[in-house]
Amino acid sequence: MAVVVLLTAIGGGAWRGLRGNGGTATSLLGPALTLTWKGKFAGAVTLPATVNWCPGSRVAIVEGLSNDTGFVLVVHAADSLAKGTLSILPHEFVANGPRPAASAAMRWPADSVTLAGYRGQNGLLELVPGDRLLSGTFTARMQPPMSLDTISVTGAFRNLKIESRAVGCP
Repeated sequence: MAVVVLLTAIGGGAWRGLRGNGGTATSLLGPALTLTWKGKFAGAVTLPATVNWCPGSRVAIVEGLSNDTGFVLVVHAADSLAKGTLSILPHEFVANGPRPAASAAMRWPADSVTLAGYRGQNGLLELVPGDRLLSGTFTARMQPPMSLDTISVTGAFRNLKIESRAVGCP
């Protein structure tokens, strides 16, 4: 019984740290993506992260996810993941537009009943690929569908192992 109570307390504390109320989870191990946002909502979070390189479509999906909180950057590369600054644009412009470019999306529990969802409108992503690793920093203005509310998001990821998995590739 004591073990169940302890695990419940730890799980609840981790959830509060990741739910985007300004708390930052500090006990995550492994590759991570850190985010800070301000606007109608404000918060900060560190999420476990991965990067999936899809060579056929020349798309990299950088994803940070924990429970209901998540952030994704979809990088549409010209040929390969190259060092440089890319524009973050709405997905509908990036999917069939000039390369390289990126799109972004984010969601988190804004409160106990609302799951806030935002998508990138504009911004910059600085990519730094290494030997089978990817790092980057970004800033983006994000907006929920069918709303004029915006948030400003800044973030970074360091030394994510570049994997190529067919699952999840466009």
